[in-house]
Amino acid sequence: AFWQCDFKTNSATGGSGGRGGDGQVPSYPGGLGGNAGDALGGAVHNQGQLSFYECNLDYNSATGGRGGDGGTGSTGSAAYGGEGGTGGKGWGGAIYNLGGLMMTDCSITSGATTGGDGGDGGSGFVVGRGGSGDQGAGGAIYNLGFTTNLNSVFIGNASQSGDSKHGGINNGQTYEIDGRNGVSSFGGAVCDLGTNIAVNCTFYGNIVVGSDAGHSLAGWSAGVGGNGGSGWGGNLYSAGRTMITNCTVAAGGAQGGSKGTGFSPSQDGANGSSRGGNVAKNGGVFILHNTILYYPSIGTNGYTGSGAFTDGGFCISSDRSVTLNGF
Repeated sequence: AFWQCDFKTNSATGGSGGRGGDGQVPSYPGGLGGNAGDALGGAVHNQGQLSFYECNLDYNSATGGRGGDGGTGSTGSAAYGGEGGTGGKGWGGAIYNLGGLMMTDCSITSGATTGGDGGDGGSGFVVGRGGSGDQGAGGAIYNLGFTTNLNSVFIGNASQSGDSKHGGINNGQTYEIDGRNGVSSFGGAVCDLGTNIAVNCTFYGNIVVGSDAGHSLAGWSAGVGGNGGSGWGGNLYSAGRTMITNCTVAAGGAQGGSKGTGFSPSQDGANGSSRGGNVAKNGGVFILHNTILYYPSIGTNGYTGSGAFTDGGFCISSDRSVTLNGF
């Protein structure tokens, strides 16, 4: 257990993927860029039982590595460039939790998770397709275990996924020309895939941003732009079991990433969506009890991809995006 401790300006960073090898003889393609490493918990990575009392966890970050660039193809019509590697995950700006976690009278502020960008495609007779970015989630806490938060505040945390890269250039070939889709991001403060209980807590001004998609770089043939990633749950996201009681959840923001452009405007991708400026769920159980959902900065108060929120009673929402009927 930790009592009256400060965990500040710590960071975890995933390694970058290696560059693909170049084609060494005629008509040999470039090698694939390597996938990047993940960053799991900027200050704390917990796999056991851990308690914090009256602690401050501020300005911590987890940043996924950048995908490796594809190698250069040699001469000849089959010498296409290698594809770029996938970026790494950034999960849990302050804490990545696989076990049991108790937070009492704590402050978690200004944490950040950033997914790594995809690598660029290698050059060649056909330019290789760029790699996909990866996910940023849980700007304060990424939870796969059991978390209990009591009398704590979560302010100004952020999650953003890494950008995806562009399609290859089609020089008489018919593949790898579409832009990569962007990647969705989950939980500006808390991303819960386990069990999360919050009592007498404040979640304020946390944001989540989906990543930008790649463009099509097709030559004479049509190519499609990728779709931007969506932002899910500016303050809290759950696909597990979440219950918040006597809490204020306010001023969160969820922003989607930009679309990729296609060969023609009709083949552009779609911009990513804002999916719950304050809270979002996608399956599982999310119970709201005696809680205020108040004026998100970007998007609506709530969004559900699967299953309704459960209203435990005595809740107030500043809009109608969350149905409140009581038990």
